[in-house]
Amino acid sequence: MDKRKLRHRLERTLHWVIAPGLVLVIGIGLYGDALPYAAGRDAAWTVTVYGLHKTAGLAMLYLAVGFALSMRPWRRRAAATGRISWAMPLGRAVFWGLLVGALVIPLTGPILHGMGPGWGYAPIWWPFGDRVPGVPERFATDPNLRALHIASWWLFAGLAITHVALACRRWLIQSQGATARRTIRWRMPAIAYRIAPVIGAGLWVVLAALVWGKN
Repeated sequence: MDKRKLRHRLERTLHWVIAPGLVLVIGIGLYGDALPYAAGRDAAWTVTVYGLHKTAGLAMLYLAVGFALSMRPWRRRAAATGRISWAMPLGRAVFWGLLVGALVIPLTGPILHGMGPGWGYAPIWWPFGDRVPGVPERFATDPNLRALHIASWWLFAGLAITHVALACRRWLIQSQGATARRTIRWRMPAIAYRIAPVIGAGLWVVLAALVWGKN
């Protein structure tokens, strides 16, 4: 097997591990947020759930870094010319939004849970320690960081739904051919494709700006 096919297989494998993995981690976190902060068995179960959430979240972070390195999305690609389908820049912006989110969500979690008072009681299930080195405690304990970590799943969910919808549209076009292509004729200038990564990554900057300072 040549290197190109091997890299493509690795990318697909990481994609199908990270995509449902992040959804599962978010679900575990939301479930943990709904649990009571009590004593005894309830407290032990809450600690277990948060420990699983933190450990799986860090695992997704490492996989997301590996996916980004294998994809090398920053490498120079053939530039789009003329007027292009609206789905091309939207799909690229969504891809970059998901890629940045796959790094932002797991990274803010360890900073928050590992340093903030009252949030670091659930251990990470491996010998790497619960704290992120070099992070000032003033930043880690900032309530804005907690708000960003919690609110980020809304943006990630919206991007994921859009990603699935675009994939279904692409499948429909491939299966029905020209008939499906004529359903939506809206086209955009090629520059929209070139700036799509900035838009996708910029969504997280906008989210941080909206969240920061409200707490």
